[in-house]
Amino acid sequence: MTQNSLALIFGNTVTGNGTNPSSPLGRFGVLLFQSRADLIGGNTISGNSGWGIFLTESTAMIGDAGFGLPFANTISGNSTAGQTVFGPPAGIFIGLASAAVLRSATVDTNTGAGVLLADRSTLVVNGSTVTHNSINGIQLGQGSMAIFRPSPLSNISGNTGTDLKCLDAESIFTGPPPDSPTTNCTGF
Repeated sequence: MTQNSLALIFGNTVTGNGTNPSSPLGRFGVLLFQSRADLIGGNTISGNSGWGIFLTESTAMIGDAGFGLPFANTISGNSTAGQTVFGPPAGIFIGLASAAVLRSATVDTNTGAGVLLADRSTLVVNGSTVTHNSINGIQLGQGSMAIFRPSPLSNISGNTGTDLKCLDAESIFTGPPPDSPTTNCTGF
């Protein structure tokens, strides 16, 4: 979706996208460019060559209880092609001052970080599980911020590398820290 688009996505399977390595638009499962998406729930985003979800200058609600529908989503096994010209691999990429809410989601077994934030982006995490990703669980850089809600707590654990990783002193988290054995971010 591009330039002021809006999508409401419920109960879909987005898999196997981005098999053409020379695709001019990248190799994404869900792409948001200057747009907004509400991935209400019941979505499985997996096995995509690039990122499962890619936001740039956009906002996304991943898990929305407001519709009275199941609101859990699964983002797993993405970035199967690894590094791309657009940047490092991840299950979810949030960049260029984007903002997202991750509620009751499972983000696991992605190549790279489970969730990668860059360029002063913000993520609110509530009751989600981020596990078994091949680099870090949640990785923040370039002045980004993660906000962890207390109820229910999220499970950020078992990731290769660091579960909550800040690449610079400008990136921070706030709220109760996730129950994670490996955290190298500074709380706000």
